[in-house]
Amino acid sequence: MSATEDGELVELALRMAVARRHPEAGLLHHSDRGTEFTCDRYQAALRELGVEVSMRGTGNCWDNAAMEAETSSLKTSRP
Repeated sequence: MSATEDGELVELALRMAVARRHPEAGLLHHSDRGTEFTCDRYQAALRELGVEVSMRGTGNCWDNAAMEAETSSLKTSRP
């Protein structure tokens, strides 16, 4: 938790998620082009962790449509 969403906060969240989930090599990280995700600090952490980055065009709401639909189905599906 933080009062602001910045590079430090998202880096800490990324590291916490990786430590808890232990993803396989080749993890794909999809995000928008917000400053917290494009900052040098966060991009360096992604490289260090061997995470592949997926960012598409700026200002195109359709770029994230498929990923948002997938995330929504994951939130509502049952094991």
